[in-house]
Amino acid sequence: MIPNAIEDASLSNQPNALRDRVIRTDGLGPGFDMAAIERAESALAALSEDFRDWMWEEVERLQTASESFRLKPDSNDLRNSLFRSALDVRGQSETLGFPAAGVMAKGLCELLEGGVRKPGQLQNIVDLHVQAIRAVVRNEVHDLSDGATSALIAALADARRAAMPLPAEPDN
Repeated sequence: MIPNAIEDASLSNQPNALRDRVIRTDGLGPGFDMAAIERAESALAALSEDFRDWMWEEVERLQTASESFRLKPDSNDLRNSLFRSALDVRGQSETLGFPAAGVMAKGLCELLEGGVRKPGQLQNIVDLHVQAIRAVVRNEVHDLSDGATSALIAALADARRAAMPLPAEPDN
């Protein structure tokens, strides 16, 4: 039971090692150790060269999951695998510099959770989302304010709204 698990849990505060590494300790007063910050930024810049490759790996997993789901659209396991792949893209996209892919993957997750009104619609809209995500990563779209990207995100949202079940009316 969850309440018992909470009662059995204990909390501990771990030291903030990052703060110890960037707070200046040179006796010049409070402030940040700019050299440490510069070293961290350099390390991140070196890693960022791999961001597109890492994001592309996530997109390839999403594509594979989508193709498997297309073969067996009634399989809950394959639907869950597709959902997890979309969730991974959503989770990694902001960090790796592809926020538009994250917005699109979030919409795909909503679609997979909510379902569609007519059988056969789901895979078509899944395909639209996967193709759009592939396009923004392939073309290295990093800006959500890009007009074409905004229009694509809006078109995907319209397709989802048109296909998904209407929300239930509240009981009075």
